[in-house]
Amino acid sequence: MDFAEIMKNSESADPIDEIIRLGMAIKKDVHRSLQLQEGELPKALFQKILKSFTLAYPKISYFQGMNYQIGHIYLLSKDVVQTLQLYSALVQQRQLKVFEGDLKNIRLMFYQIDCCVKLFLPKLALHLKQGCSYKRNLNEEVIDSSQYAAPWIITIFSLTLQYIYSSYFLNNIWDVFVAKGWKALVRVTLFLLKYNEHKLYSMRFDEIVNFLTESGKSSFNLIFLLRRPLPAARKGCRLAQPK
Repeated sequence: MDFAEIMKNSESADPIDEIIRLGMAIKKDVHRSLQLQEGELPKALFQKILKSFTLAYPKISYFQGMNYQIGHIYLLSKDVVQTLQLYSALVQQRQLKVFEGDLKNIRLMFYQIDCCVKLFLPKLALHLKQGCSYKRNLNEEVIDSSQYAAPWIITIFSLTLQYIYSSYFLNNIWDVFVAKGWKALVRVTLFLLKYNEHKLYSMRFDEIVNFLTESGKSSFNLIFLLRRPLPAARKGCRLAQPK
């Protein structure tokens, strides 16, 4: 695929057609993401890269989180065409069946995370299922992974770049993701839960969701996680990989 030609053609796209086809999502997300890296990734160029990719992959088009994924790759490569080529390869090998259509494979991944929490962190799973102690005799609120892990998964943890300039440890997560696929992100999610497990027991429903959402933004947690070896899966436990 000639991404250089796609980049060239994207410059002449009709502004109204761009709004109709891509909406205001790209513009909106570009202006509120990766402000710390704007010196290396100007907003106009960032928007152009995202638009070029959506032109090349209309089945996927644009989804929230793509801005962080592509932005992270560009900050590593510093080359527009190479960024598009690398992300194209990543999409074809890892993401095409996950983000196209009705996102059913994303929902499958959240289900897998919930199952792994029950398997490896059963006490925490029970706490998340029962909700806060003061609500157990009322309408119980159940916390599932889609409520806290969605920003981690759809950005491949690149959301942390919104709060720090760069992260060697984030690069390590991406290395494992490229090599091992989506199950690597499931394992990092389990590490975050394990590390914060004792704090979560004293929190209420809304506090748990807010705390976990914020913890994924912190580079400290990523640093802590990658100081430890990833745990081996139990015998017979294997995550299904979207194909």
